[in-house]
Amino acid sequence: MPAGQWAKETPPAADGRRCLNGRTACAVFYDAAKRRGWTKRQRQTIFRLLLQRFGAMLVKTTNGHHPRPATLWRVTVEAWLRC
Repeated sequence: MPAGQWAKETPPAADGRRCLNGRTACAVFYDAAKRRGWTKRQRQTIFRLLLQRFGAMLVKTTNGHHPRPATLWRVTVEAWLRC
């Protein structure tokens, strides 16, 4: 299927998300006007914080249920992005 036809047949939600003000994730990510300039030290600090939260979630179990690590990492990063 040609790319143009795929775009016509996709549901409206695929064109943009409400939480991104109707923009796609790529449009938001590559928007130079809104991009933050994180220093290397800031990026390292954020990554360490995310790893700590991820580790805390990994240790917890609910009723013997062990979520997949990939799921826990996604939840950790999403929670940080919402801040």
